[in-house]
Formats: sequence, C-alpha cells, structure tokens
Amino acid sequence: MKTHLSLSVCSALGVAAAVAAADYTWMAAPPNSIWDASNKNWNSGEKWVDGGNAVFPVTSNRRTINVSGPRRAADVTINGTSYTFQAYNGDSTASLEVTGTFTANESVAIKCPIAGEGVRLTGAADKVLTMQGANSRQSVTYIQGAPVVQATADGVFGPVPQSVSDNIVAVSGTPVLMLDKIPELAANRSLRIEPGTTLRLANATNASPTVVRGVISGRPDATLGFVTNACVSIYRKWTWVPHIVFDPGDGRTNDVGRLDISESNLTIASGTTRIGSPANSGTSTSAPLFVHGKSADAAFHDEWGNLVVDGGTLYASQQSRYADIRYYGQVTVTNGGCVNMPSVEWLNGQGTPARLNVSDGGSFIVRTLRLSGTSAGTEVVLGKGGLLTVDRMGLCPPVNAFACRFLFDGGAVRSSNGREDFLRSTSNVELTDADWANVAFVVGEKGAVFDSTNGKDIYWSRPLVADDGAADDGGLRVTGAGASSGLVLSAACTYGGTTVVENATLDVRVDGALPSGTTLRLSDGVLAANGTVQTLARIEGSGGVTGGSRVSVTGSVAPSAGGTLSLPNCTLSGSFEILGNASGCGCIAVAAGQSIAGLELAVGDMPAPGEIALGVRYKILDAPDGYAGAFKLAQNFPSDQWLVRYDASAAYLSPVLATIMIHR
Repeated sequence: MKTHLSLSVCSALGVAAAVAAADYTWMAAPPNSIWDASNKNWNSGEKWVDGGNAVFPVTSNRRTINVSGPRRAADVTINGTSYTFQAYNGDSTASLEVTGTFTANESVAIKCPIAGEGVRLTGAADKVLTMQGANSRQSVTYIQGAPVVQATADGVFGPVPQSVSDNIVAVSGTPVLMLDKIPELAANRSLRIEPGTTLRLANATNASPTVVRGVISGRPDATLGFVTNACVSIYRKWTWVPHIVFDPGDGRTNDVGRLDISESNLTIASGTTRIGSPANSGTSTSAPLFVHGKSADAAFHDEWGNLVVDGGTLYASQQSRYADIRYYGQVTVTNGGCVNMPSVEWLNGQGTPARLNVSDGGSFIVRTLRLSGTSAGTEVVLGKGGLLTVDRMGLCPPVNAFACRFLFDGGAVRSSNGREDFLRSTSNVELTDADWANVAFVVGEKGAVFDSTNGKDIYWSRPLVADDGAADDGGLRVTGAGASSGLVLSAACTYGGTTVVENATLDVRVDGALPSGTTLRLSDGVLAANGTVQTLARIEGSGGVTGGSRVSVTGSVAPSAGGTLSLPNCTLSGSFEILGNASGCGCIAVAAGQSIAGLELAVGDMPAPGEIALGVRYKILDAPDGYAGAFKLAQNFPSDQWLVRYDASAAYLSPVLATIMIHR
C-alpha cells in the first residue's frame, strides 16, 4: 500500500499541514458502489479507513458513489469523468468531511453534504464541481486554481452566519463561482478574494439574476487607500448570459481591485462597490472597470455587456486610471445610483461603440469623459433627473474619424473644476472644429440643463442642435450662479425650444449662440450678450440683458407680474404683454434715449380695474435717464379700462375711474 504526505494548500491562511495518510483508489469494478467502512471497494479488495486519501480513477465503471454515514478523508482526487456522490439510500447521516483538498481534475457532482472545517476545493481549469447538498457547518469554503464551483441548492455553503464572517474565500488562480438564484450569498456572508486572484461570478442556471447580498472583500490596505489586484469578473460560462446583482445593503461596502463585465450583466443595487487597480500601473490595461459587449456584433443588446448602477454606488478614488467601455458595452446609472470616480478617465467607446445612460436621479462623476467610436453608435444619453459632473470632455484619440452622439434629454451637466477648456482639449492636445465634426450634441424632447449651483462655471464651445428624430425639443435651461457666469456659450446653436436662465448668467460670446427666434425666459437671470447678435422672438420673466446693443426682440416682451426685465439698448418690437396682479405688474427698464416706440401695449393677465384700490398705478417703464417715443396701443387694448400715463423717467398704467351721473 502506497502512502504520501498531503500538505495543506492554505498554509498561508494559517492552516496546519495534514499528517501522512494512506492512499485508497476506488476499484474499477467493485462489487457495489457504497462508500462505507465495511465494503471492500478499494485497492483491489480493501476496506476504507477514515482519514485516508481517496482517488477516483479514469478506469472505474461505477461512477455513482453512495456515501454511507459520516465519512472522513484527507484528500479527495477526481481523475475520471461523471462521478456523482450522494447519500446512500436516504441516509440522513451521510456526509463527506475532507480535511485536506477536494481536487476535481474532471467534472463531478456532490449531492451529499461536505462537512469539516475549512473545506478546500480545487481542480483543473473549467472542470465543474457541482455542489447540491445542504450543509450545517459554519466554516469557510476555500476555492483555488481554476475550477468551476457550481452551487445549485440552498445551504451548500452552510447556514447564514449569526455575525459577519468569511463564508467563501477565493485563494488563488481564476476560479468560477456559479450561483443559482436559491443559494444567495446572504447578508452575514463575506466573500473574500486573495491578492492576485480573479473570481469569476456566473449563474448556475439560465434563470433569474443571482443576488450577492454579502460583502465582497479584496483586502484593501487602509494605509495606502484602496489598492488591490484582486478582480471580480462577471463571467459568461454557458450559452446563457449571466446576470449578477450586488446588493450588500445600505452602508456596506464591496472592495474589489477590478470589475470585468464582458458579455454579461451586473447590477449594483445597494451599498458601495469600491474598485481600484494596482498602484504601479497607469495604463488602460489596468483599468479598474471593463464593460464589454460582444465585439462580433454590430449592435447593442440588453442581453450582454451591461453594467447597471441602480440605487447603489460604484466608487474609485485612484488617479491615472481608466474605465474602459467598448464593444457595444453599456453603462446605466439610474434610480439614485451613483458612479463616483472623480479622478478616472472614462473611455466611452475607444475604437468601438459604447453607450452611457444617466437618468432618474442617477449621478455620474468622472474626471474626463472621452467620446469616441469608429462608427455611428457611440452614445451618451443624459435623461431626466440625471446629473453628469466632469472636469472636462474630450475625444480619444482626437481625430475626426470618430463619432459620438450626446443626447440631452432632461439631465444636467456640471463642471467639477470650472475649466475654460471644458470641451476643447484632453491630455493636453488641442482639439479643432474638424476633430469635433462627428460629435453631435443633441437637445431632445426634455431639454438640456447646465447646472452651476456648485459654484463652477461651465464653458461650452460646441453647437447644441435639434433632435431630428423628435417632434420638438425641450430647449436649454441654465441654473446656478457659478463663479461668475454660470454658462459661457461660445458656439452658434440650432436647438428649437425655450431658453431658460434661472438665478444664473448665460454668457453668450458668438453671434447666434441663441437660436434665431427662440424664447428667452429669465427667472432672476441675466443674458450677457457681450455685443453679439442675438435675435429673440420673445423675452419673458424677470432679470435682464447686459451688453445688448445688438440684441433684438421681434415678437413680444412679457415681464412677470411684479418683476422687471432690464433691456438696455435692445431693439424692441412687437407686443408688450402686461402681466399683473393686485400688488403690481410687469415692467421693462431701458437705457438713456432708448426708443420704446416699437412696442404695442397689450394687457394680458391683469386684475379688473374694479379690483384695484383707488390711487394705485402700475409702473410699466423704468427709464431714470429718459427714453424716446411712446408705446403704441394694440387694437384690442382696453382703453375704456386702462390709461397710460408718462413722465420724464417712467410710464404708468392706471385704471379708469368710473363716473356716476345723477339726472334730476
């Protein structure tokens, strides 16, 4: 009888080396297939002795092993195919305790419980070790090498721990852990990945997504920040596309060196998933995040290459890192989810199409968002409720052979640094109009929002164009005072909706920055025209225009009730829609000598004269330094109800007082 010394594969984890054990080889033609302590099924007629090493060879013709009672082995090695371990005749005491290592050199199914402290599973690459037996043990399951550990029943890793503890540890190599929807990793289970190990997660069956509720730990170093080279790969093993959900719970954190999502799906539903690549590597090959679809396809698919941040947070803090999204990979940030990578370069389609969607309370924060793709298809969609915060946007590489569509559809853009080259350069390479020629910034039905409420100005140098595929667009909204301007717009635009400026300054620096014929709605906002030519169909609200000597309003002005529109030196024509209430009405302010003769007074939403207190008058023109001309009266102006009074510096609207005549 041969003997050998079986050493622990996890001595680095503090596990003592196993003592010498006898080798037992399962017979090629045993009289039965019961693994107990009495039948002579080993070594050509020997009985099994607990504590030995069990080898299951290629030559055996009995591949169903019926385990009787609690059996204990040092090492178990599977060299033949189609072996199955199961409880003998419904024996409730049947279990297999492995004190050394269970090695699957061929695929094997274990239907009985695996007992013992610190179960170690290993095997050849892609050999499937299927676990189906529920366990009562509380100990860790170690996985090393590159086997496929497939868990298809509840409780295969033991009951849920009473307190947080390691339940599964990927020790080394690139093992695959395939989970069914039933054995979810529960809240107190911690899945730990050793340095240099890539754990590939997949679904055991083509069913509902598998939820990982426990915490995934890649052993972060508190002194260096989070630095690790442990990797989680969402892995397409079978014909179906896997879908894994990280749902550790609010306030809990997954720590992973790198996430690789290729031809598969990952949803981050709660908590924080923190990623960080090795500190000594700054190239795209060490990107902490890969999202790749199926490169052979020429279209996007919901079935593969998708990362959805749905309520949780994906976080990376390292500088000089890349998030690589390509080959029809898609990233969606929604439902209050957040991608927070303030120092990361986001490669949205470097050489191949990719798609980024941010909406419904989703927040997306990166240093540089690079926009590129070899053909039509690369896209960024900023939907309603989405917030995009970046230091700058650019092309990668900056050549005009690359194409991208950036669709504003109700979401907001912020600048994290107030850079003047927000859209003009990346990696210190100056970009020309020719470089940007194939990148379209499109305003959709819900409009484009530029948000400077964080105190940073936004410098925007590319045209905002209408969406050819939409019946209308939602226009442009600027909100927040920024550092000095809010939004600096230095490109002629052709979007079709209303331009809204709220508590901000819209600084336009080229002719036609506002589309000809647009409506400008000010809400305590300012249009800084800087002597540029802007042609408005209508201006309404409260606020004003500065530097507006070449600004013309061809349709109407409509200051809000009780508010003032300051329109110095603007050319005004069309109607003056007077809006008011019991305490005041809309007023326009003009510069010295400015003509008001081009405006016709038209009473809009005003109270009835009888509702106005005696002696009340409404100021409709504020001209401290004088003005020229007088208002015309529209045909439908109610002269029998309202009088227009002028003095040297103002004009007023007063109700006509009724005269009562008594005849005797």
